[in-house]
Amino acid sequence: MEASRQPVISRRSQVLQLKALWLTAFPGDTPEDVSRFFDRVYRPEECLVMEEDGLPVSMAFLLPAHLPVQEENLSLQYVYAAATRPDRRGKGLFSALLRAALERGRKQGAAASFLRPADAGLQEYYGRFGYRPFFRVRVVDCGRTTLLRAEPAGVTPCRVTDYAALRGAFLQDIRRAVRWPDRLAVYEAESVEKSGGFLLAGRDGFALCEPRSDGDGTRLLTRELLCRPGREKAMMAAVAAHYPADAYRFRLPAGEAEPDTEGFGLLCPLSRRAEGLFAGHGYMGPAFD
Repeated sequence: MEASRQPVISRRSQVLQLKALWLTAFPGDTPEDVSRFFDRVYRPEECLVMEEDGLPVSMAFLLPAHLPVQEENLSLQYVYAAATRPDRRGKGLFSALLRAALERGRKQGAAASFLRPADAGLQEYYGRFGYRPFFRVRVVDCGRTTLLRAEPAGVTPCRVTDYAALRGAFLQDIRRAVRWPDRLAVYEAESVEKSGGFLLAGRDGFALCEPRSDGDGTRLLTRELLCRPGREKAMMAAVAAHYPADAYRFRLPAGEAEPDTEGFGLLCPLSRRAEGLFAGHGYMGPAFD
């Protein structure tokens, strides 16, 4: 096979091959899920590919975001759905692609590149390219009885198209929190809705929720809960009152000194300004997982 020496920008004529590569690398996704991404999100210039005989064999989507820091708005590059065809792995194709993605980010003025590894084992791999743990999330697991002991906040179901505006409003006081473009935020919320989820909101906050079933019963994952200070328990109670489940998991921004947090994403600084971010940690929010 003839391999391209350098990654190239994808072409719309490659969409069918890119979809096939995605489904091979991520068998848990459905063809419908992948088609929605390409219909709603895909832009050729936001995807780099390595080609062999003119066909994509490795890819990564480079999605835009930004990070407000003091008086600045740092431009970010989010590396998403990175994949290499199984029979072409271990040949350095993705390494070359990722290095090119980072260089592309620098040239385009991105302060940093970030990603969420598919599993913890990949953290060491990405560390070779300069990615370091940065984003954290607080996870709260509760049973229904515990949640309903609190007085629920007033919430109502909202259209998922309202998600971007709600997120922007309730992120105002959260430090180092990623802001996604409206088109990506709404795509995330619509994906949750497609899987049976919903968006609840009120004056105290909002919750983007997705039911998940397994052998242990019905679970409800709140992918993001943002609220006014002191209203977390009330918002959690509101979610439980709206949707009966056997168990609940909530993802919330982590405070600077909170112990009950977990790693959620890696950051690779592409500028001197981004190096200073590691004095604390950041909040990514939903990451199309």
